[in-house]
Amino acid sequence: MHTDDTYLARIKDEIRAEAEAARGRSPLPRREAPPAAPDPVAAADTPRVRTIPELSAAHHLDFLHGAFRAILKRPPDGPGELVQLRLLAAGASKIEILGNLRYSPEGREVGVPIPGLRPRYLLTKLFRVPVIGYLAEWLLALAGLPKLMHHLRASDTYNAARARDTAAAIDARFADHTRDIAEHQKLIEDQLDRLNARSDDLRRVQTELAGFVDVAQRRFAAFDGALDTVRDLTGTSGTRVQTQIDELRHHVLSMNHWLTSLRRTVAALEDADAQQPARTLAAAVAERRLGGDPLRPLRLAAWRDALAADVAGAGRVLDLGSGADWQAVLAAQQLAIDPGDGGGLPSFLDDPGTALARTGDGELAALSLLDAAAVLRRLPAAELFASAQRALRSGGVLLIAFTDGPVSIADRLDGRAGFDADPALFAQALEAAGFADVRRCDAADGSPALLARRP
Repeated sequence: MHTDDTYLARIKDEIRAEAEAARGRSPLPRREAPPAAPDPVAAADTPRVRTIPELSAAHHLDFLHGAFRAILKRPPDGPGELVQLRLLAAGASKIEILGNLRYSPEGREVGVPIPGLRPRYLLTKLFRVPVIGYLAEWLLALAGLPKLMHHLRASDTYNAARARDTAAAIDARFADHTRDIAEHQKLIEDQLDRLNARSDDLRRVQTELAGFVDVAQRRFAAFDGALDTVRDLTGTSGTRVQTQIDELRHHVLSMNHWLTSLRRTVAALEDADAQQPARTLAAAVAERRLGGDPLRPLRLAAWRDALAADVAGAGRVLDLGSGADWQAVLAAQQLAIDPGDGGGLPSFLDDPGTALARTGDGELAALSLLDAAAVLRRLPAAELFASAQRALRSGGVLLIAFTDGPVSIADRLDGRAGFDADPALFAQALEAAGFADVRRCDAADGSPALLARRP
């Protein structure tokens, strides 16, 4: 028994020694299990936690739309939005609106976590209890009065800063508009000065022409009387003298016709002077309208290339109603442009019949009109084709396009109704009028055009 006790004591001593040695050694590093990968399906199903300040930051409709999307995961429907909007208008707090959405049957089904909402929502419902709710809300408002004053002062500062920024933005916009108005006013004043100077020149020319016409009429009347006297003296025996008298009378009648034409020309100058402001306005509107069409330069380039390929050699090109940009495109192609007005106001407002009448027989290498519908409102197709046949040289080219151009814009400003031109119909009319090689040369965007050649 004594031996066994000694053996047990020795074993205990060895165990204690091993334990002390183990305590002195550094512990092994602790191995932790790697974090489990998140389940994408579970993450998608778990609603994101929302906070009350996050949901209450916006105001009015922005607040309502954000609350519906955050809590119910959908945009607001008409009736639901109207009910909550009426509550806001009646003075309900945003906490009550959030609680109405979160604790509705649909909100409980979605289950978006909003920490701290339930007690504050129940408190807002307590405020609706008669007497008790009034006292509770009064006590709560009294307790939060310092914080309310803090928010009030912050709102005053924010509103003052916004008002200053808004006033600065308005002043800047007003300054820009004032500068633009001043520039336009200066342009208008310069234009009026030029118009007044031209009006004075026209009146002076008119006065001189009127005086010349009166003097010529008096001299022709005296000459006609002298011829009658000579005729009475010669009687029936002077056949040769009678023939000369008839020739002189014919010249007198021709001069009277010339004087009548001169009066009409003066009247046309006066009418052009009266229509000058309207023409200037139409030109400005047409330039802006056509300049805002991104496809117009491509159309003009395509028709320029088609016209240049068909024009053989040098020669004049007369344009009717196509606009200054088209004339500039042709000029860049080394084609001699004749706008038909000798400078001054835009030629697209001139009468096409008058421009063609000023052109001699066979003088033109090409004739272009890109706003065919508007030109045909001023000059019928039969007269246009006949004048083109006369003015074009042999092998001359006629280009007709059916696009909305400057003349149509001017007509709409004058209240004139337009019509849609049919390219196929005009192709048949050109062939019937004696033109050859009639073919389509539409632009890349499908804008129709016709090319024809005078045989």
